[in-house]
Amino acid sequence: MQTDHKTNGGPGASFTRRNFFQIAAASTAAALPAVAEAATAEIPQLPLTDEQQLETCIEQLKAILKRMYPLAEDVTSGHIASRRGSGTVVVCAATPSCWWQGQGFYEVFEAGAVRVYWIDRQYSKAESRWQLWGAIERDGRLVAPRTLIDEGDLRRKLPGGVA
Repeated sequence: MQTDHKTNGGPGASFTRRNFFQIAAASTAAALPAVAEAATAEIPQLPLTDEQQLETCIEQLKAILKRMYPLAEDVTSGHIASRRGSGTVVVCAATPSCWWQGQGFYEVFEAGAVRVYWIDRQYSKAESRWQLWGAIERDGRLVAPRTLIDEGDLRRKLPGGVA
């Protein structure tokens, strides 16, 4: 216990360390809710409109699609409202593609990755249509077996390499 150090010998106003820390903790705890309320009072917390909530959700969907499909360079979205009171939301992660531009090296989508193939077009009498065949280059030579390539999987034609 702490002794009184008053010079006149009367009852002292001193208290123990434990009492001091209890008082300090209690006053801090009492002040914290008021400080927190004052801090949030400066930032208005207005509810979002339905249109703002829809735009926020669409942006989140676009971010998710970008993470899920990193090869997709363009993620687009749209919201269509009909006159009859219905609505449609479309979010699309599209990978770039090109059409057949003559034989040469192309980047091709294959099993979620992009590979480089030498692509040549040949007519199939059995199928009665043109088909694209791809071969991989190793050490300057085209390696068999060749692979049947869907034209929709062509990403872009690489410069050079035309025979």
